[in-house]
Amino acid sequence: MDLGSPAVDQAVLAEFIRTGGYDRQLRRCQRAYRERRDALVAVLAECFPGTAVSGIAAGLHVIARLPERYGPEPSFMRRANAAGVALRPLSDCETVPSGSRAVDLLLGHAHLTPHEIT
Repeated sequence: MDLGSPAVDQAVLAEFIRTGGYDRQLRRCQRAYRERRDALVAVLAECFPGTAVSGIAAGLHVIARLPERYGPEPSFMRRANAAGVALRPLSDCETVPSGSRAVDLLLGHAHLTPHEIT
């Protein structure tokens, strides 16, 4: 069902898909996001040993679970804030607190280059 999308836009998108441009763009983005994620995982391993990272390799975010020695979460967040690092813990997204002393962070990396992440 068409909800009123401009015909020219639809034609351009159809040509982009037909000629393989869309597929090439997706592969390029997946590679870039994988490189960014790899850089973030490496930095977390270096700065916060023992951090468990989850999330797909070509995704835009990771969930980083820092070991309990970096918590509890409120004191970790205060230290990060004092260092000028703005973070929001994953617990802000939870409806039921986990009760864990580990620090869980949702980290976006899509807008940063691997160099900026490092």
